[in-house]
Amino acid sequence: MRTHSPRGALICLFALTSVSAFTACNFLSGQKKCSSNRDCPSDAYCDASKGGYCYVGSADGGSDGGNNQGICTPVCSAWQECPASTNACQARYAGITVTKPVAGATVGRVVPITVNLDTKLGSDRNDPISLDVYVTAGPAGVGTKVATLTLDATPGVYQGTWNPSQIGSYTVEVRYTDAGFKSSFTVTVDFTPPVLKFSYQPPSRPQSTGLTNMDPFPGYKDAYRKDEKVVLTVTSAATNVDPSSVVVMMKDAQGASHGPIAVSRNSTDGSPYTGNATIDLATIPLTAFRGIETIEVDGSNVLGNPSVTSPQTLNVTRFKWSFQGDNFSIA
Repeated sequence: MRTHSPRGALICLFALTSVSAFTACNFLSGQKKCSSNRDCPSDAYCDASKGGYCYVGSADGGSDGGNNQGICTPVCSAWQECPASTNACQARYAGITVTKPVAGATVGRVVPITVNLDTKLGSDRNDPISLDVYVTAGPAGVGTKVATLTLDATPGVYQGTWNPSQIGSYTVEVRYTDAGFKSSFTVTVDFTPPVLKFSYQPPSRPQSTGLTNMDPFPGYKDAYRKDEKVVLTVTSAATNVDPSSVVVMMKDAQGASHGPIAVSRNSTDGSPYTGNATIDLATIPLTAFRGIETIEVDGSNVLGNPSVTSPQTLNVTRFKWSFQGDNFSIA
């Protein structure tokens, strides 16, 4: 019969009869409590049916210790199980399935990777805490380790990211090295950034005899007033701009940043990008009577490549109007 050896100090009393052997074990200090095999050392398993303790050896079952425990010598590896029907170590996993990205996809500077570690039918889990990611330029090869995928809250699901440093075609391989499992896929790395441009119309300043609505200070004829709003039109020839990434940032005359200000998309998927944003200048501090503020637009494409854009300056004034009569003036 199988005798369980709990991790830590213990005392076992054996009584033999003509029919069977009886084993009684008393747990002393040092016994390790567990809720799954991951809580136990590599040469032990968790037996939830006996109070949730770690036992030396292997069990036919990963997360709950199992009731069909075989006797395997030497002790099975963590990726194996020991069924009572064979008393021989066998793989509990069937392989690795890549769910993200899609094979043959074009990716950018940040590549999220998600895989499933699949068990065989009827086998329980004893999931490792991580899997390794290897990359080869071109066809599959030995590869270089570039990332680690960590176990998600969902059993058997692993996630992580790879940050490629160069463009080109790559073979990416996810490995469970101890078990000898691996799954590969190819991707093309593209760092081409989307180019974002923006424009706005100067404010309308109707004039009448003697009345001036424009700031007479040099360079401020088309300045926006501190209490006005500026409507921006943002465009890009790129068809893969990520709409959720496009924002407007403002810098006041002292150089402090303000924002982000949302940009509402007008275009549809697969077409060149267009969008609009409204800047409320009343929310941007202006300590002087007039000053030069800066507009910036940021974003990225769906591959995560950051945009290229050129900032523009905006003259802002507190001046509203002045009136020049025949013999007097009001400002």
